[in-house]
Amino acid sequence: MEIEDNKEIYSEFSLRDCDSDEVLVERWAREECELFMRNDTLWVSQLGFFALGEGSTFVKYPWKIAILYYSDDGFEYSEWFNDNIRHDQYTIEMILEEYKTTEWRTQMEDSEYVDSKLMILANRLMISAISGSQISEEYFKEFKIRVKLDGYLSQWHREMERIIEYAKVNKRVSQ
Repeated sequence: MEIEDNKEIYSEFSLRDCDSDEVLVERWAREECELFMRNDTLWVSQLGFFALGEGSTFVKYPWKIAILYYSDDGFEYSEWFNDNIRHDQYTIEMILEEYKTTEWRTQMEDSEYVDSKLMILANRLMISAISGSQISEEYFKEFKIRVKLDGYLSQWHREMERIIEYAKVNKRVSQ
C-alpha cells in the first residue's frame, strides 16, 4: 500500500473470504487500485494514466470500477468501465487535427520526444476512441506503426489497446 494525494493505493493483491480463506478475486496482480467501503459493498477502482490533467498532463484516474458484496445468493461481483473518461466532439476534432500535423519520429530516432510528446497524443487518441470516435481508433492503431514502439512504450500502448477494447464491451448499465 502507498499513500498518494491522501488516498491509499493498493497493488498486487487478491481478495479472500475471511472465514474460509478462499480466494474470491485474484484479478489485481499488477494493477494499482483505490479501495473503499460504502455500506456493505467494497468498491475497487483500477487506476491508469490518462492525459486528462491541465494541458493534457497525465493523471492517475480510475478507469475500471468493480463492486463486491455478499447477497442472499452468495458472493457477488460486478465491474464496468468508468464512462467519465471521455472527450467532447470539439476536443476530438482538435486531437484529430493534431494527429494530422504531428512531426513523426520513431522511438529509435528520438525516444525522449516519443515518450514526452507522442505518447500523450496516443493517450488522447485512446480517450477519443473510447468517446466513440472511429477515426481516433484508426489513428491510434496506426500510431504504433508510425512510431515503431518498443519496450515499455510498446507495453503501454498494448495496455491502452486493452482499455479501448474493455470500454467497448463494458460500458456501465444503470445500477
